[in-house]
Amino acid sequence: MICKVCTGFVEQGQESCPHCGSPLESPSANKQKQRYYCKRCYRFLPSRICPIHGTEATIGIDQETLKSEARPLGGKDVPNEPPPAEPIVTPTPQNGNISPEDSPPEDDLFLNRILEDVLKESDIPRSEESKPDHSESFFTSSGEEEQDKDLADSLLGGLIEEKFQTLKKERDTQSRPPKEEKRSYSTPPKSPPPRRKPAPSPKSPKTSTSIFASIRKNSSRLLIGLAVLVGILLIAVVGIGVKNYLKPKLDRAALLQQADENFQQQNYTAALQLYSQFQDQFPQAPEINSVKERIASISSILENRQKNLALLQSLEKQALQAFETGQIVSPEEDNVLSYLNQMLQIDPTYGPALELENQVIEYLLAEAENAFNESRYDDALENYKQILTLKPDDTQLLDEIEKTLKLKNIQEMLQNLSEISKTRAEIQNLQQERIRLQAQLKRERSRFQQLTKDRKSNSLTSATPTRKKNTASRPTTRKPRSTQPLAEKKSTTPRRNSTTPATRPKTTTTAKKTPTTSASQNEPVENLLGIELLPTEEANTNDSEQPPVIDEKLIDGGEKQYVHKETPRLPPSVKKGDMLMILAECVVSVKGNVESVKLLTPLDDERINQVALNALKNYRFKPATFRGKPVRFKTVEVMTF
Repeated sequence: MICKVCTGFVEQGQESCPHCGSPLESPSANKQKQRYYCKRCYRFLPSRICPIHGTEATIGIDQETLKSEARPLGGKDVPNEPPPAEPIVTPTPQNGNISPEDSPPEDDLFLNRILEDVLKESDIPRSEESKPDHSESFFTSSGEEEQDKDLADSLLGGLIEEKFQTLKKERDTQSRPPKEEKRSYSTPPKSPPPRRKPAPSPKSPKTSTSIFASIRKNSSRLLIGLAVLVGILLIAVVGIGVKNYLKPKLDRAALLQQADENFQQQNYTAALQLYSQFQDQFPQAPEINSVKERIASISSILENRQKNLALLQSLEKQALQAFETGQIVSPEEDNVLSYLNQMLQIDPTYGPALELENQVIEYLLAEAENAFNESRYDDALENYKQILTLKPDDTQLLDEIEKTLKLKNIQEMLQNLSEISKTRAEIQNLQQERIRLQAQLKRERSRFQQLTKDRKSNSLTSATPTRKKNTASRPTTRKPRSTQPLAEKKSTTPRRNSTTPATRPKTTTTAKKTPTTSASQNEPVENLLGIELLPTEEANTNDSEQPPVIDEKLIDGGEKQYVHKETPRLPPSVKKGDMLMILAECVVSVKGNVESVKLLTPLDDERINQVALNALKNYRFKPATFRGKPVRFKTVEVMTF
């Protein structure tokens, strides 16, 4: 037992809960007090469910009501309810309250009679054993309630079915049912609930009278059904006849069409079977000549296929042997590519050849990628070309070839740059040697000039004593002439002047010989070097020509400095693809302007070359100097697009 207050477990026989102390109620006492009664059929029920009206009209009553005057199976008064209202008389033609025209349908009266008789039969007195003992408990479990409900439903259904059959027979034999007594019905408090479907009961076998009546009633329907069936049979017969008449023509056209489709799809084996079947079934058909031609052509095709298959198998064997030995491209006649090309020329759809082609392509692609990664662009291009013989329409392969070619060109340009850098180093060494020789030559020139001066001084010193001797000898010779007239003195004066020039030509000849000797000594040095020597500082000061052009590495600071770099702009008509590069040699003037430009690696497109020339001519550099004096210099510029 469970306490309703604290929901604790309590043993049987206790009057109060040991947990909360609340008093316990005996369930048997409560169950004996509760009873059920149906207000519509006026009968006591073993459970809350009425077999006819359900639970809508069922009420609960106490045990005291059982001892009242209420009868177990129906009564005039409802327990615990006010007395019913005055019964309502159902108007019928028999009692005069309704005209025959307004009488209810016969089926409703028929059902009312059935229900009335069933209710009467339910008032049959029970035997002593079947009477309920009110002293005992009227409470039943849920399982017993369901059993009672099923039993009541089956009994009531059987009674209704028997009464229905009996009244139906009476209605068939009599034109009108006998006059019924007036019955009163109490008005229900609310609308009745939907009736529950009674439990199925075994049906009584139909009599011959009812069978014939149903046949007479449904005779028109049977006639209509028979007419429809006959029409369907006629349509089926006509369809079968038309099919048998048109079947040969349809079969011939379908068979020929199927054979042509297989022939167009190059399924020659199936096409040959269908054409042979057509020839056997329709030898007189108008298409028989074309069918025979097709059969002959298919036979020749299959024969050639057998020959080609043998040749393909032999080539496949040789190609596999060459592939295993690594003879992919070489030698010329015994390599995989040659055998593969022969197989594909014979049958482009040969499965083993296509598989071998995929293997060869994968091998060549791997070799090309390795060569590409190792910057061996020539080998990569060679492998790509071999793949191109197998797949001439592969756009991705063409893109790879173009990419490799561009990288190869860039590599060549870089090699040219390295060669140019080597040449620059050699030029720099030559320039340094040139400067060293120029310095040495300058020293030699100064030494030669000093020697020349020494020679001049020596010649002058050697000429001075002779003049003294002449002057010393003159008085001795001229003393006797002092007595001579003045004319003689004048005549002697030009003689002295004439003798002095005789000694001066020697000095002039010696002076003329010194520059010739220095020039003769200077000339072999320039011829030996084979280069243009830088002029001396004295010559530069006196010469009005432009300064010489030197390498950019020799300028003061050892590095050129930009003032302005022009950005090249391609015209809209030129489509820009991958990276383009141009090398150019520029000569920079003393003021820093570009005097001349020479393209070392021009492109094929002259428009791009012209754009590069115009941009390089607009370059500006910081004026360069060599040993503090302004000079021109050469530089190599790289321009990319």
